Amino acid sequence: MELEDTYVPKLKDDIIYRKLNRLKVDQLCELSVKWTRKFGAGSQDPISVEEVKQTIEGYLAQQVNKKTVIAQMMYVYWPMGLNAYQLAEIDCILLMERPANYSWKSKYLKNSLTGQNSNFSMNPKKFVSALKNELTKLYLTHFFLCQHAVLPVLILRIQSYDTNNLFLSSVKRNRIILNEEIFEQKLIKSKENQLISRKPYYLVFGINTPFIIHSPENDIYASFIHDCIERVLSFRDPIILEEKTKTPILNLEKILIIDGPSRYSKAMGQWSKYAEGQVETTPFGDIESHESYKGRRILVRKIHDLDDLDEVNHEDRDTKRLRLQKNMIRFKGSENGIIHEKIFEIKKKIDKVYNLSQKQSNILLSKYTSLLPMKKAHYTVTNDNWSGPYNKEDEDVDIAIIEGESDKGSQSISLKLIGNDIFGGLHELCDRNLIDIEHMPGWLTGENGASSGIIKNNEFTATVSPKSGII
Repeated sequence: MELEDTYVPKLKDDIIYRKLNRLKVDQLCELSVKWTRKFGAGSQDPISVEEVKQTIEGYLAQQVNKKTVIAQMMYVYWPMGLNAYQLAEIDCILLMERPANYSWKSKYLKNSLTGQNSNFSMNPKKFVSALKNELTKLYLTHFFLCQHAVLPVLILRIQSYDTNNLFLSSVKRNRIILNEEIFEQKLIKSKENQLISRKPYYLVFGINTPFIIHSPENDIYASFIHDCIERVLSFRDPIILEEKTKTPILNLEKILIIDGPSRYSKAMGQWSKYAEGQVETTPFGDIESHESYKGRRILVRKIHDLDDLDEVNHEDRDTKRLRLQKNMIRFKGSENGIIHEKIFEIKKKIDKVYNLSQKQSNILLSKYTSLLPMKKAHYTVTNDNWSGPYNKEDEDVDIAIIEGESDKGSQSISLKLIGNDIFGGLHELCDRNLIDIEHMPGWLTGENGASSGIIKNNEFTATVSPKSGII
């Protein structure tokens, strides 16, 4: 269950006073106006924002001491106590104002299948929302997300609460020893404090960076939060948190020097190509070996006859690498393919059905395997602007018609494909040089998904998708 921002924990006045006393006078005045806009002020008689502004401006003009502002906040504006949002904002301000009072550890996000670091590319709001759904299954939790005032990171404060079961645990363990007087005292104390708060837990993360900085605690509660983070980030690839710093590091700025976003080019977002030196070389780079100096090698390949395949099969290593890379991008959408995503999906299904651990299942797949294999496909290609039959003597044209009908000014071709994985098979044929990828239409590479369709004047319209399944 998620606690609302308006929940007011039962804290003693001296605890609230010490928290507010750590802030500056101008910060207290600014927070008074901000909180009044968000939550209102006054317990019985509401106080408007204009009245609070006038009072605060008078305090600043008279240069009153800090105690006067704190007393106004505690006993006039919010006499029932500060709510969870207000306490969280105070803690985050103090974290930024006094960084030397906090120590930190860091963990890398690692893909458990590939063993490589994985960047945190998830939308922060979606990440917090998904983390809420996981943590609130066990704890009453309040979340507060804010942007650091100076550093390029986000701070997430997690405050969990437990139900007070002091007297219940004492009765179970010391039922014989516990007398009635002590039992009544514990019962009254538990009713006064229905919820007991845990120490706030902090997460610090940057966008497009492979690390998460967290509080140095290493108890069961912290381990549960880390497990929830792994489940949230494993929405596509299985992500695990690998410890980077075993010894806590004092000051957030110091640990960001070691593991900050400036260490990773992908943290620059759309400017990452410049950070990686792909657009232009760095001042200390080798100019002669850079692409801007020597140019880029472009793969040009034309096959008009099957007799030329013997010559193509003797292509050099760079040409073959570029050709296979282009085939992988056309069929799978990326240079690395989708084999890791495929294995992860299969392991999730096995674990769900047979209740087995992912480590216990050993799955071997081909790099040509599609994420959603298509076993049957039927395509109908029509062209209303056909000018006549092709010239059989033209060597540049090679058309295989399975079923066709032609009228004056139009042409129709019906193509039926059957197999365990149609797009995976076509991908393998392209890698073997039996099909030229340059003449392969997009609807035969899986660009339109696992569905049959009608191609009219080069425009694809999907029909009813055939049944597909995971191999």
